[in-house]
Amino acid sequence: MNITIKNSGTFLFLVSAIYIITAFFSVGYHQLDEHYQILEFANYKLGLTYPGYLAWEFDAHIRPSLQPLIAAGIIKVLVFFNLSNPHIWALVLRLISGLLSIITIKHFVNSFLPEISIKLARYFIIASYLLWYLPYVNVRYSSENWSGLLFLSAVTLIRSEKFEHKRLQFILIGVCMGCSVLLKYQAALLIVGAIAWLIYIKRIKTRHFLLIILTISVVLILGFLLDSWFYGEWIVTIFNYFKVNILQGTASDFGVSPWYQYFIYILVEPIFPIGVLILASFLTLLYTDSKNLILWCILPFLVIHSLIPHKEVRFLFQIVNFTPLILILFIQRFRKIQNRKHYVFVKIVFGILFCINSIALILNSTKGAGDGHLVIAQYIHNHFINQPVNVISSCSSAPYGCANARDIFYSDKNVNVFYIKSIFQPDILTYKKRGYLNFIVLSDKEIAQPRVTEILKKLNVFKITESTAPLNKLVISFYNKALLDDNITLFELR
Repeated sequence: MNITIKNSGTFLFLVSAIYIITAFFSVGYHQLDEHYQILEFANYKLGLTYPGYLAWEFDAHIRPSLQPLIAAGIIKVLVFFNLSNPHIWALVLRLISGLLSIITIKHFVNSFLPEISIKLARYFIIASYLLWYLPYVNVRYSSENWSGLLFLSAVTLIRSEKFEHKRLQFILIGVCMGCSVLLKYQAALLIVGAIAWLIYIKRIKTRHFLLIILTISVVLILGFLLDSWFYGEWIVTIFNYFKVNILQGTASDFGVSPWYQYFIYILVEPIFPIGVLILASFLTLLYTDSKNLILWCILPFLVIHSLIPHKEVRFLFQIVNFTPLILILFIQRFRKIQNRKHYVFVKIVFGILFCINSIALILNSTKGAGDGHLVIAQYIHNHFINQPVNVISSCSSAPYGCANARDIFYSDKNVNVFYIKSIFQPDILTYKKRGYLNFIVLSDKEIAQPRVTEILKKLNVFKITESTAPLNKLVISFYNKALLDDNITLFELR
């Protein structure tokens, strides 16, 4: 476990295995946009759905087309090899995302290793791949993940000293930055910080700065031409996005939060005490190292996002791969501990953190994505694909989603879905269809309501499976039982 671990085939094999396991179990999507604005858009380009079934963002022409088109291309290849299962398509996209992440992180880690002390190098390497939430985020076929990885590549190229031809280096930096923006427009905030650092701290030559700007501009123009072809008319999607979500305030319709909400997310979401360490590390970096490249990238991103009323945890996914480096730089600032008692205390703290991280990593890598509801949809597809199926559920427990847009990507022709207001409806049995396998899907929150158990007995239901594995439910219940409210159970109605 020394610094040579960075080139260890055994270590990278272990990391790859964990990412593959995470991709396999991480069925579904973390947030609606990951599905309805990427996979459903890809489905449209494949001719498998209609514009009227798509999310409102399609008619508004505010979403980039690059990632849906990449997905459509990959799916066409899979179909060529006679793989027509949409759940397999999604799995392959997650596996590709995981592979891209491992390669990108490897180069990023190697570029920053010279700044890390030998004693901390192994922790930096391991944390860069296996901080508990990173495999889950890094296997997402989401705009936040892919955009973040491309920007991570740009930072790696900025740090690189191996280029004999600087022109090529700056062209590649521009390509990565431009593509990062095409995937997620908010990456422009990261790029502003990185370019400002190159100008004021790195003092790059004017011609190199202009080369980056020119390359970014060319990439963006090509991207907007691609968007125009995708939507069928001349448009500039980034302008439409800014007009609709910022100027017209549409984003705020999905909820608003105070300016300091992201600091709460950073503190709470990575679980205690890891979140405390991350926030302390960032604030320490801000105070002690004002010339740090990562700080210059992240600060504009956080400031502008804090000013925008609508906030979500997933917006931080673009920068999560920087957290291991920020943590290690924080730890490295402490002086070498000579006192043996203090040394023992530090070892105990590291041991506790290792155990917390390991438990969270195992849990997060063996559960469905987001609310996990698509785990049930995949189960129905795998076990009942050749039988007529009738699913009865409320919107809160819908395995196929219950958004305004229609979930066509994962829908099966043999499955009929009825949405009910609640299990307390007296006419619930009228939704039962003769000649079909009839199922009722309920969330734990619905099941916990008074009299529901009694109603289920009267309906003569049989439990088939749950979206969360029993062992995972047990571990989660010790941490926060409220997190199990989204768990849904599939019952057969006999």
